[in-house]
Amino acid sequence: MKPTRSNYPFWLIGIVAFCYICVRTFTVAITYDECWTLFGYARTPVWDIVSYSSPAANNHILNSLLTKFCIQFSESEFAIRLPNLLASILYFYAAYRISLLYFKSQWQQLGLFTTLIGNFTLLTFFGLCRGYGLAIALMLFSVYQLISYSQTNRKRQLHLSLLTIVLSMYANFSMMPALLALMLTATFISWHHSGRLLNAVKLPLLYSLAIAVISAYPIYRMVSMGEAYFGGEKGFIQDTVYSVLQGYFGSWAIFERPDITSYIVLALIIAGCVLTYRSLKVNITNNIRYGIPVTILLVAVLIINLQFYLLGVKLPVGRTGLYLFPLLMLSLFTLFSNWKSKYQKAFVALCLGFGILSIFNVVKEANFTSTRDWWDSTYTKPAIQYIVAHLPKEENAPIHVMAMFGTDNSMNYYAERLAPPGRIAPIAKLFDADTVNYDYAFIRKDYRWPADSSFKIVQAYQDSTYLLFSKK
Repeated sequence: MKPTRSNYPFWLIGIVAFCYICVRTFTVAITYDECWTLFGYARTPVWDIVSYSSPAANNHILNSLLTKFCIQFSESEFAIRLPNLLASILYFYAAYRISLLYFKSQWQQLGLFTTLIGNFTLLTFFGLCRGYGLAIALMLFSVYQLISYSQTNRKRQLHLSLLTIVLSMYANFSMMPALLALMLTATFISWHHSGRLLNAVKLPLLYSLAIAVISAYPIYRMVSMGEAYFGGEKGFIQDTVYSVLQGYFGSWAIFERPDITSYIVLALIIAGCVLTYRSLKVNITNNIRYGIPVTILLVAVLIINLQFYLLGVKLPVGRTGLYLFPLLMLSLFTLFSNWKSKYQKAFVALCLGFGILSIFNVVKEANFTSTRDWWDSTYTKPAIQYIVAHLPKEENAPIHVMAMFGTDNSMNYYAERLAPPGRIAPIAKLFDADTVNYDYAFIRKDYRWPADSSFKIVQAYQDSTYLLFSKK
């Protein structure tokens, strides 16, 4: 995509969003789960990663493999987050190309593009060493290629679509419903093009078998060890839809009533689905592209609920349901693109309105220091910096530092990088080491404080929410 006068706004928004993510890769303290990826997977042999030797859901295989490659050059925060940062470029590109496929009006194109990008939770994960941003970028690119295939009937685009959705699931197993939904949608489109079901099934089946071969054993290991514990149990609307929307809107007071907001948005999506399928009945060849995101969304939702009610698989919540956001927005925008032309001005305004709302939500929630899912890690780096600055000059036995649960991994990471070798002993969780004679403790103020009265507070962070204790 070369910069021209017509796409300057897209470049501007994309560059600003990318710069925001890029800065955060340097400024946000490394999180507990990122360190887990580094310590538990990226530093282990490739076979241990792909075979789930340590069967924890935290091993997002493709992300772990890319992280392993990056740490051959550096283990800095930026280096291990680089794969997801680069994935944001793929996501932005797919969002731009999809907006051109759905709308002729540049204002509507800009509205869709900005809405797909303008999710502060998604931008957060593009700046972290986790599999979510990587998986969602690959998924949206897969959707773009499938939409293009529906218009051109070029097999190369079908191959790209199927390959990238397979890689998407390999980056994060929570993408399974999206993968199955896209495979079924791709089969239908191929069937429509060729008129022969057997031929249409071949490629989707081949790629499905490929991901099954490389993922079945890791998933079995994860489930058998009880690692599939993260998720919701209340219901799809209360858990999944609400958390996905909250990840977009943020902490507005309106979200104290998820039953209202979730059902309103769901009603709009359903209206978009109905209108889309009506247009398919009129002219399926010309309008098939409008049905793709809607079909993928509906089939994915069906699979999610079947898994929950029949197999007991927990519902996606928060980051595990984040991939539904672009599908929800694309389905909503099909409502704007399919409406009668006499209402065109109103729907141009709605597209722009969503784009402006998206920018507002991001600006409202943006920061360069923390991430909501791992907030406790925010001040681990300055805490270690203080400890390193006050190390005893005599190189005797290493000092002992204790940290509360959820911060020990991050503290160990910074101790490795900032302290002289051997000066700080491996950092344990406070409740695991009550009998150890330790020198510092990093604790949230509502956590269990050190029992030893000889400790004093030497540093306080975030209005004394987080405290660093030292022996007097």
